[in-house]
Amino acid sequence: MLIPSGQGQIIIPNETVTDPQATIGMLSVNHLNQFSAVTLYFNLKPGVSTGEATKFITQTAAEVLPPTIRGALQGEAQTFSDTFAQLGVLLLVAVFIMYVILGILYESWFHPITVLSSLPVAAVGGLLTLVLFQSELSLYSYIGMFMLIGIVKKNGIMMVDFAVEQQRSGKNSVEAVHEASVERFRPIIMTTLAALMGAIPIALGLGADGASRRPLGLILVGGLIVSQLITLYVTPAIYLHLYSVVCAAHASPWLPPATNARMTFYPARGSNPANTRRCAARGR
Repeated sequence: MLIPSGQGQIIIPNETVTDPQATIGMLSVNHLNQFSAVTLYFNLKPGVSTGEATKFITQTAAEVLPPTIRGALQGEAQTFSDTFAQLGVLLLVAVFIMYVILGILYESWFHPITVLSSLPVAAVGGLLTLVLFQSELSLYSYIGMFMLIGIVKKNGIMMVDFAVEQQRSGKNSVEAVHEASVERFRPIIMTTLAALMGAIPIALGLGADGASRRPLGLILVGGLIVSQLITLYVTPAIYLHLYSVVCAAHASPWLPPATNARMTFYPARGSNPANTRRCAARGR
């Protein structure tokens, strides 16, 4: 190999300044963010999820690699890791949006809390089902959690909506929520059983690639069963408790004197105002 001098007039053989030796080397050097990088590819064994594989690789890299070398996931594994890390935030945002929409519809702050009170019970039931069947919290599990939120929420909506209408017709809160529990028991059971029957084949892992979708079915089945057994008792109790708290708050002696404020929570729309039960506060 000939190397030209600085002025380009003299050609210097590299043997005069170096000791070249023939050896085997890389044809190209890959770089990532201007650093030399080596990419290792892997496939999944049957029955192993992407989450388990990435967790194993991350733990092994932390134990094996020296401090001067940094490892990072790329490609599909990186996409899965980033998506999985953001699902918890998306779940909280979805619950908040539901609360805002229900608050606008009911024109109340405590009715949405009553409706959403069944969500923690359903979530605990779904997660306990995953633990019971030794299944992982995968991407399908989060999808099942989103589906469970939508299915379970309708139980509280049907009950609270009927109770509000009963109070507008003249019944007190206890009679209204009792009537709602009795009248809405049948549609709640029917819709829950329909969703449950559709989720059982998924929970059993039937069909092509059924094992990967099995956590979705387990979340749905466990959450629906637990929420159905508990929310029929919890939702009316929370409704009455929050209603009494709101009434007590507006009847508080700490209201400023010489006020003539009256707050009506259930205005009569198209009904006789004399038959409307109100929770009001009048200043002293």
